[in-house]
Amino acid sequence: PGTHLSEDGTYCLPCRYGIDYTTHRNELLSCILCTACSSDKVEKSPCDTNRDTECQCKGGTFWTKESPEVCQPCTPRCPAGMVMKTPCTPLSDIECVPEESGTKAPGWRRPAPGGPGSTSDEVSVIWLVVALVIAGVVVIIAIMCWCICVRSGLPWLCSGLGALADQEGRVPQGPGAEDSTDNQMLTIRDSQSTLDFEPEEMKRQELAELRVVTPPSPQEKQCLLGQAGVEGSKKRRLLVPANGADPIETLRLFFNFISNTVSCKSWNQLMRQMGLPKNDIQLARDSVSPDDVLNEMLERWIGKKGLKASVNCLLEALETLGDRLSKQTIEDHLVNSGKFIFLDSETDSAVP
Repeated sequence: PGTHLSEDGTYCLPCRYGIDYTTHRNELLSCILCTACSSDKVEKSPCDTNRDTECQCKGGTFWTKESPEVCQPCTPRCPAGMVMKTPCTPLSDIECVPEESGTKAPGWRRPAPGGPGSTSDEVSVIWLVVALVIAGVVVIIAIMCWCICVRSGLPWLCSGLGALADQEGRVPQGPGAEDSTDNQMLTIRDSQSTLDFEPEEMKRQELAELRVVTPPSPQEKQCLLGQAGVEGSKKRRLLVPANGADPIETLRLFFNFISNTVSCKSWNQLMRQMGLPKNDIQLARDSVSPDDVLNEMLERWIGKKGLKASVNCLLEALETLGDRLSKQTIEDHLVNSGKFIFLDSETDSAVP
């Protein structure tokens, strides 16, 4: 660690303190450049010849394992009914627990009534809902009592509800009072039977609609079967160096061809897809001439990935970005050069 091979590979040269580094024994021809902390982070420990710069989020922010490159703002407070167990740190957000658990962070105080975190508003809403439920129950009971009175043939018991009373709230009197009452009772019973019938009829109609399933057309069936057949027939073919050559050194032979084939507008997006951090991409652009930018990015990518770096990663990244023309051009050139051959992933046999 802290050194790299000379150009002729006969001895080791030390890395430059605060500029570049290596962490393990290696065969690199140059050390890896130190990382510069982004604007939302501060330097925790500087870079030396044996390790990279260590950065951490600024106060009031934190990072997660899912997105370590971006610091996120800490949650300002716990929601109502919960208290803070641990404060926000550069490595984690605040942790809240239910207030009933009895766990309180240092300096915690119960919120004042009506202040932030107060439950008075929630209590008011609960009482409002209870009042509405009670009012609904009272209305339903009143309607049921009215129906019972009408069906029992005792309309004078319902005069207080206004069902059978006249305009002055009195029970109708006179020779035609009984006929009028009987007619009203028959009308109410007919309406009730209609209401009882309608839900059953609606249910039967809904069930009939649910049973009707539109079958796919012959064209749709053919399309689905065709897609399934194409997907099942695809085989992944990998490229490997011919004659067991070093894959990294063989890939380096084609850096210039790759740089000339892939559009310069796609370089940053391609390297991000291949896993090169944004910081290394910017450092590569700042350290070399425009014609050598992609070569420098690929060198940094190899330095980061080590033995995991593969030409297949580059080809898969171009496929993901939709640049199939560049992918096919590079793949054909590598095979036609005789330096790479295809390896069938299912049979593990080399195909020239």
